[in-house]
Amino acid sequence: MSNDMKELIANTLLDMLKDDGLDNITISSLVEKCHISRQSFYYHFKDIFGVVAYIVRKNIIELKNECFHIPDKYASIHIFSMGVCRRAAVAKTLLNTKHHYEIESIILDEFKQFMDRVFLSPSLVGMLTDDERRIYAEFWACGLTKYLVVKTASGTLDAQELTEFITSAMRRLSESTIRRPKNGEDVSSQIIRA
Repeated sequence: MSNDMKELIANTLLDMLKDDGLDNITISSLVEKCHISRQSFYYHFKDIFGVVAYIVRKNIIELKNECFHIPDKYASIHIFSMGVCRRAAVAKTLLNTKHHYEIESIILDEFKQFMDRVFLSPSLVGMLTDDERRIYAEFWACGLTKYLVVKTASGTLDAQELTEFITSAMRRLSESTIRRPKNGEDVSSQIIRA
């Protein structure tokens, strides 16, 4: 029942977003639309932003679940891109609020987990240390989050373009090797073709 109530609150908030901006929605108006008490609301969420965080995390988890069961990483990336584009309207509405930094932070945290899993790809495992994999994953998560925020805000997010960008970069990385320093030699950030 607890998840049903969370879903009711989240879905009602999403419906309300169609008519009102998030900054104009109050707990009072939300509980009235849900036909629940304030106590029920506070049992599940601390505030309106808690509902927003729940919606964002739930969407990203659904997105990860859609693409991680696919063995072909490039097909998986395409499904990821299409899923992002399907959710762009909701993302644009949520990012167009006073909470946009917090929402970006949630997206970034979830994308870090997503990219960490991408960088566990068999073609990359042997060539990257755990620290390198973590750094690449964080770098990609930051870039991907900013890219998606900017493209979503401008209304120019395109699934095919996103797929091509990510797969091209992943292909270049998997075709490269990191040259390890020898005897204190400084070769930081040098990537050479295998």
